[in-house]
Amino acid sequence: TLSAAIVPVLVGAAAAGLSGVDSFPLSLDMLAISLLLQIATNMANEYFDFRRGVDHAGLTGIAGVIVSGELQEKTVLRYALSTFALAFILGCVLGYFRGLILVSLGLLSIVIALLYSAGPKPIAATPYGEFTVFLLMGVLETLVSEVAAGGRLSVAGLAASFSVGLLVAAILTANNLRDRESDQERGRRTLAIVLGET
Repeated sequence: TLSAAIVPVLVGAAAAGLSGVDSFPLSLDMLAISLLLQIATNMANEYFDFRRGVDHAGLTGIAGVIVSGELQEKTVLRYALSTFALAFILGCVLGYFRGLILVSLGLLSIVIALLYSAGPKPIAATPYGEFTVFLLMGVLETLVSEVAAGGRLSVAGLAASFSVGLLVAAILTANNLRDRESDQERGRRTLAIVLGET
């Protein structure tokens, strides 16, 4: 998933470069924000999945530091929240140079990242996970990366953002296909479950 956090930033910077405008320092800031948000989301996902009993010993593909006993669940939550906070601070730097709207979009991204795994009906347990990552990690992250690098949006950036979104959604679909049986046993209704394996 870290590669899925890097690609939107690179594509957004490339779209800005087509216009002949590029800010390498702000692109690096955006890259750090993107990676921190993904890392924090992964930690929050592990914490909430463990609390719900979704993650357990013997399950394929989980990070598993809580299940394996390497870290306490409260420690993972604390790390997740601290990482979100660091991403927000770097987002404020970006907002200073490119506009406060980016800070608002960053806060929205953090809230949705938490709702992905938390709350009474986590997005991850519904058929809307792919659509959510398509919008956030594909379209939004690519366009914000373009603004970070070049200060404006372009048709090329918008077109490319849809391609990035589809790739990120495909990663989640593969993950949900792998976990289809165990997810179904735990009452989750991912797109892979709703549509069926074929």
